[in-house]
Amino acid sequence: MPLLIGSIEAESMLTYFRAYLMDDGAGANMWLMLHTGPWEPYEIDCAVLIHSVAGENGVTAYLKDQCDSPWKETNTQELHFLSRDEVLRQEGGKNWAFETYDYFIGNQNEVYDFFHKGM
Repeated sequence: MPLLIGSIEAESMLTYFRAYLMDDGAGANMWLMLHTGPWEPYEIDCAVLIHSVAGENGVTAYLKDQCDSPWKETNTQELHFLSRDEVLRQEGGKNWAFETYDYFIGNQNEVYDFFHKGM
């Protein structure tokens, strides 16, 4: 399971990422953690989780909870994993998550190639 680690700067905001690329027999999929600064009401850094799945009609991305992810065992005092509901409740949260996701996909050739190798 390849792991990509790095940072991207979209809209003058630095965001760190970790991305697991998987092909588990059900098709290509990716778990992406976007590590950001604090989100209301938290005073520590937060993470948004997005799961992408390749299908017949392209790649579909979903906001996910930590308990469904490869990071379900991660417990830290320095990072809060935002739930799907927390992202959706935050004004502009969903738009930020998917705009950053789109920027990530568009600027990571390895990820683009991974999803489109069999399509």
